[in-house]
Amino acid sequence: MGGAFMFSGQGASTPNAAPDTAKPGVGGKAIGVVGSIGVFLSPHVSLAFEISLPERFDAMQELHYFFSAQYDNHHRDVILSGLFH
Repeated sequence: MGGAFMFSGQGASTPNAAPDTAKPGVGGKAIGVVGSIGVFLSPHVSLAFEISLPERFDAMQELHYFFSAQYDNHHRDVILSGLFH
């Protein structure tokens, strides 16, 4: 078993200039926690699972189509990983 603190960053790029694509892209930085649990299958082989839980970050996006609308986006990337050592 183990745990740690983490820092996560994601760039905010907008892939195209289409009017139905919300702009700007979603990006930001967040701190969070990581937890893991594992088991030894042999003296040289282990299997573990890990979960990363960053805080949410906010992004205000705007859509220009036949109308204009703003969206307050709360984004979080929860990551589940299987590890084979």
